[in-house]
Amino acid sequence: IGTTDSPINIYGVNDLGTIYFNSKRGINIDNVIFKDLTNRLSRFSQPAAITFYECNLINISNSIFKENVSGDDFLNFFRSNNIKIENSLFENILNDAIDADFSNVMIKNSQFNRIGNDAVDGSGSNVQIDNSQFSYVKDKAVSAGERSNFILNKSSFISNEIAIVAKDASNLTLNENIMQENKIDFSSFVK
Repeated sequence: IGTTDSPINIYGVNDLGTIYFNSKRGINIDNVIFKDLTNRLSRFSQPAAITFYECNLINISNSIFKENVSGDDFLNFFRSNNIKIENSLFENILNDAIDADFSNVMIKNSQFNRIGNDAVDGSGSNVQIDNSQFSYVKDKAVSAGERSNFILNKSSFISNEIAIVAKDASNLTLNENIMQENKIDFSSFVK
């Protein structure tokens, strides 16, 4: 845990910079800057720079995730629960910023800018997003797939390829969101 005046900096170097969590104990990440991370030399063949595998109680706040070097995702949650991401920034991400597989995630007051693929991608997950901003996402800002349940409240979607997608029997509830200058605001399909 860092502070506003003295954040913790975690930077990858060359092909090094992979983090893997597998814990039932609480994980707290506060005031941490993650930059230049990769999945290249992971012992677990993980697709993401940071993986949370079967974790319970994850709190991420006041943190920055930017400029990853490789990986399908910057953050991947797999069969994890009680995840809260708050007041955080995801910027200049190579592919997906967050991928939630069979997990429960709450995202509040966070920003997603210049994301190379999807900003938040869920499969078989329960995801709630409140008061967050999505801009310049090159694929889907929010992608609810494989029987996921998503709730989006008071968030803004500006200048994205596709703002919101519901696919594969997923449920999506939208309340007071703003859509501006997206190529497509909504899409729904079966893969």
